[in-house]
Amino acid sequence: MNDSNIIEYLKGVIHSLTDVAIEQNVILIFVSTLRNLNTSYDKDVIRSHLVKFLLLLIKYTPSRQKVSVFFDELHQLNQNFKLVIIITGIDLTRVTELTLSSQLKIDTKCLTDHSTIFTLEIPLKINHYENKSAQRYERIRSMPYYLEINNRLTSHFSKIENFIKHNAHKSSEEGKFLKRVNLIVTTYLHNNEFSVEKLSLAMAMSRTQLYRKVKLLTQMSPIQYILLIRLQTAKELLSVSALELNISEVSYKVGFISNSHFSRAFKKQFGVNPSIYRSENSESNM
Repeated sequence: MNDSNIIEYLKGVIHSLTDVAIEQNVILIFVSTLRNLNTSYDKDVIRSHLVKFLLLLIKYTPSRQKVSVFFDELHQLNQNFKLVIIITGIDLTRVTELTLSSQLKIDTKCLTDHSTIFTLEIPLKINHYENKSAQRYERIRSMPYYLEINNRLTSHFSKIENFIKHNAHKSSEEGKFLKRVNLIVTTYLHNNEFSVEKLSLAMAMSRTQLYRKVKLLTQMSPIQYILLIRLQTAKELLSVSALELNISEVSYKVGFISNSHFSRAFKKQFGVNPSIYRSENSESNM
């Protein structure tokens, strides 16, 4: 057993597979809600089983698709941690070679857009876990970070990527949780069927857990937060005249199937119709 920061070790493992992914024209990324986790773990298990599993995923993933690896959560009772792996654009749930070849506990689900979610449980021994959930959530509502997030959401971030950068800069578990939510939502932004249920599956959380945490951090329900990201992204697209997208195309790109619904939601959020916003805020008028 090795005793060190497993997050850094996992980053190194994923990075070592980057060249293989590039050769297959596949995008491979690693995201963690924690920066440090000092624990005892078996490198041989990760090297032999996790790496083998990831190599198979890369092999079966179509060109130009994405393999996203998330360090998800700890299970202190059975001393396991979860890795959630999302493959965009393909249903790999029936490729039995993937799960039969591994000795790890693997749960497999497919979303309606054919993206596949693998949840792997890997054993470890927790030596130190810096976040104590019950105490943290008792304190969080009075934290400057929470208050700042709430104020900024109230005034609406001008660009969603600023919100993502802001969360990363805070380097807290709460900020990184929202960063991960943003990443998943923006990945499926074009899909009008993307729902809170699909977000909870991608986050490997129950709807109740997701609702409580998103509501705690943003003062919004998950469905309201997804809508905010859709509309903020639409606002960005409307500001870029070089894209030459009409209102219908922007509406479609952010997951609306009804232009009238999009226009009503946009006006309710920003106080102006999309067409008027475009004419007054496009780059060509700056």
